[in-house]
Amino acid sequence: MRILLVHNFYGSRNPSGENIAFLNDKNLLIEYGHKVSTFTCSSDAIRSDNILFGFLGKLIGGFSTPFNIFSAFRFKLIVSIFRPEVIHIHNVFPLISPSIFYFAPKKIPIIATLHNYRYFCPAAIPLRNNQICTLCIDNKSPWFSLVFGCYRNSRVATLPVAISVWFLRFFNVLNKNITTYIAFSHFQSNLLTRAGISSSLIKVRPNFYSGNSNYIEWNKRRDYIVYVGRLSEEKGIVTLINAWKIWGDKAPELRIIGDGVLQHKIKILLESFPHNIKLLGYLDEVSIKEQIGNSKLTIIPSECYEGFPMVIAESFAYGTPVAVSNLGPLPEIVTDHQNGILFDPFSPNSLFIKVRSYWLDQSSLELLSINAYATFIKYYTSETSYKKLMNIYINAINIKS
Repeated sequence: MRILLVHNFYGSRNPSGENIAFLNDKNLLIEYGHKVSTFTCSSDAIRSDNILFGFLGKLIGGFSTPFNIFSAFRFKLIVSIFRPEVIHIHNVFPLISPSIFYFAPKKIPIIATLHNYRYFCPAAIPLRNNQICTLCIDNKSPWFSLVFGCYRNSRVATLPVAISVWFLRFFNVLNKNITTYIAFSHFQSNLLTRAGISSSLIKVRPNFYSGNSNYIEWNKRRDYIVYVGRLSEEKGIVTLINAWKIWGDKAPELRIIGDGVLQHKIKILLESFPHNIKLLGYLDEVSIKEQIGNSKLTIIPSECYEGFPMVIAESFAYGTPVAVSNLGPLPEIVTDHQNGILFDPFSPNSLFIKVRSYWLDQSSLELLSINAYATFIKYYTSETSYKKLMNIYINAINIKS
């Protein structure tokens, strides 16, 4: 099959699960013998430490977001040369832009993987003032995002993204020009339906782990817990640290991997903490796998609607159970008392009580580990994901034929 993959890479300074998912799909398709071409660009092109170039980059990004005519022409040229049977789009923000939806040939199926909610919510994550907000989704209008300045807390920055959303809705592009949406969970699928997408257009295909799985025996693991992710408010990192503060000196070692806007604040917070929290910062992929595989638990304390955190599939691939906040799609991915632990979002006390109870019962935690690996084998291998992707492609081709 001839497949054109489309993706706007996020900046290299901020490692992105979306970038990884795109590359995983690309490598998976090539591995199975498909002819794959890509149409990509990177947000690094509009970023600079220089004040003048940085400002110009923001202007270019802002003007490109609603409709980038140059990107549309490049896309049309690649399509005419490569002649794909399927066009699979991951991310178009900010440089590729939704302009390609208007220029895509009517006879070729368009598949759109939804890593976030930016087609309906200018903030991409339905969150405002660190609280869940679905006003733009439920009202099917980006107006509220302009009122509150949801993107980067700025009405000016929000304007081009809101215009992009408005265009998509006004011309009904989301239901007419896209053949199939790929959601990561049934929760996300239901939210898309609330946003106005026909349920018949949505298929569920979770993320997968593309590396070699390697179950690590419990007695070979070390006594620490790991957090891997961006250091920002919506990720619940402050709630996690406060839970460790409640736990006190008897808490196990917590290793925090990642960086972000709260890194400096967290460093200050940890100055008054005992030695049982370590801020490791940004690590390369190999080091992250090693940290996850040797840990006894991964914690994802998110306080927003996630897509499908890659770290869950990666943890399960090593038999590491995962503790998650009971919010959004997370309880659909992690089953309480089976392959992980659920705790109340925004609650350091709930996180502390639930995690400590398992930490003090290592035999039960080991059972979660065994089940986590079994979950990976059943749902999140490359083979399973490939079969689902092919079914989606073939179904989309049949719709267009």
